[in-house]
Amino acid sequence: MANILNLLGPVLFGIAIVGVLLFAKRVLRVPLPRWALPVGAALGILGAHIYNEYTWFDRFTGELPEGVEVIQSGQSSSILEPWTYLVPKTTRFAALDRNSIRTNPAQPGMKIGEVLLFQRHTPTARLLQVADCEGGRIAALSADTAFDENGLPEGVQWAEVKADEPLFSSICQLEG
Repeated sequence: MANILNLLGPVLFGIAIVGVLLFAKRVLRVPLPRWALPVGAALGILGAHIYNEYTWFDRFTGELPEGVEVIQSGQSSSILEPWTYLVPKTTRFAALDRNSIRTNPAQPGMKIGEVLLFQRHTPTARLLQVADCEGGRIAALSADTAFDENGLPEGVQWAEVKADEPLFSSICQLEG
């Protein structure tokens, strides 16, 4: 539904611009050059598209449930949208569900949390991450990750991280 609105919104805005120009031409008797209507429609469509693209991040993060914190965002530019080289637009971000963070009683320095990956025009991905808060490392968990008798995940690829890395610091600062 949202994709249909992203297509229809700019088109309807372009039609509205044409309506305003026709109103000015007919009712107010303002003479318009022949190119004014198609250029007005094109500028309306382009303007609405740019607005939708640049406000996506703010609109989307404003609707996140309580307890979901944005930890990182990414911007991009495109040759098809040359203005994005001057002002890049945010097209993706990662968020941590603070309500999902759990601490293993057998390993109090280990915390597990769910990370949500959002990207424009792409379904949301959900990942479980385990952070070794004392060891300064982090790893992704899969649905079939097994844990040993000490409560440590088996067969995961640990990555060393700095304490100020956004995901690591967000998971480890919470009492879980």
